[in-house]
Amino acid sequence: MSNKNCPMCGQVLLNEEAIGHLRKHQPLYDQKIIAAAEYRFKQQLKTETDAVRAEEKKKQDEAVAKARAAAEKEFQAEIVKKNREVEDLKKQQQALVKQEVTKLKPALEAELRKSIEKDFTDKERGLQSVVQKLETQNKQLQDRLDRITGPDKGEFSEDDLVRSLANAFPEDDIRRVGKGRAGADVLQTVRYRAGGELVPAGKIVYENKDQLQWRADFLEQARAACETHQTSHVILVSKVFPNGQKDLFWSQGVAVVAPARAVYLARVVRALIIESHRAGLTREDLSAKLEEIYEYLNSESFRQALDALVQAGEELKVQLQKERKSHERTWAEREQAYNALIKRASGIEAAIRAILQRVTEEQPLTEEITQPELVSFVAD
Repeated sequence: MSNKNCPMCGQVLLNEEAIGHLRKHQPLYDQKIIAAAEYRFKQQLKTETDAVRAEEKKKQDEAVAKARAAAEKEFQAEIVKKNREVEDLKKQQQALVKQEVTKLKPALEAELRKSIEKDFTDKERGLQSVVQKLETQNKQLQDRLDRITGPDKGEFSEDDLVRSLANAFPEDDIRRVGKGRAGADVLQTVRYRAGGELVPAGKIVYENKDQLQWRADFLEQARAACETHQTSHVILVSKVFPNGQKDLFWSQGVAVVAPARAVYLARVVRALIIESHRAGLTREDLSAKLEEIYEYLNSESFRQALDALVQAGEELKVQLQKERKSHERTWAEREQAYNALIKRASGIEAAIRAILQRVTEEQPLTEEITQPELVSFVAD
């Protein structure tokens, strides 16, 4: 038996059968060895290839980084260069703009001045137009004030109304309600004598308006005052009236009258209250008749009668003023005459006294004449 060695491990093979088996399967073993060798070669090749690739990639990355850094540096330098160029351009543009502004400044100033003057002129025209309108309105208001009588210009206050009513109706209780209190401006309690005593007959409330323009709520305030004082009689004294009305008109139970006619209208309403009280009419009974009464008071015949009464009163007032002036003039003339008479009497008295003194020295008088008698005689 010949010794054989194992091709795989090199040991001595003593078994012929094993050697035959080995020889039979030798190609397979060879293929495995070749395959293992090829695998190891591929692994080694892959390792070496990966190492080469890594090295190449590292070199490429380093080259890229260097190139990028160089490019970045070049880019930054370019940016600095461009910024300098931009700054230079800005300076050049500013210099050009300044130069152009210097050239155009006179023209621009002239154009701006012209525009401002035009705007000022337009605004001045507008202001002049507004001023003219205000002057026109002021003139219209002044004309309205000029057409209004003295008491109607606001001089006819609540105190004036109270004073006029108190003078006209001395037995009535007339008082101001007072600002900030509910009710009318002036309250008149009508009283008349019955059996020697003053008997209250009813109330008249007055709303006094010194506005320059009529307002619809004047009537509402007047009616509210009626409810507050529980009366059906209210007189709204106003120097202004709604369109189409003047001096006196009635609306929804409210009498609206000019200040100059207030007392005259109060006389009529007062007489109505007294007669209603004497007749024993309640407020409800009177309310049923007030519509007919107001219809008469709002009629043209009553207006004419009241106008005639007012005119007569104004004429009497004028006559009284003339008579007062005439009396004052007569009294002044009479006073001057008395003063002249006393002066002359004093001169005569002095002359007579001198004569009497001389007579007394020569001889005594048989009858004594006193100074008062002389003055009385001369005065008579």
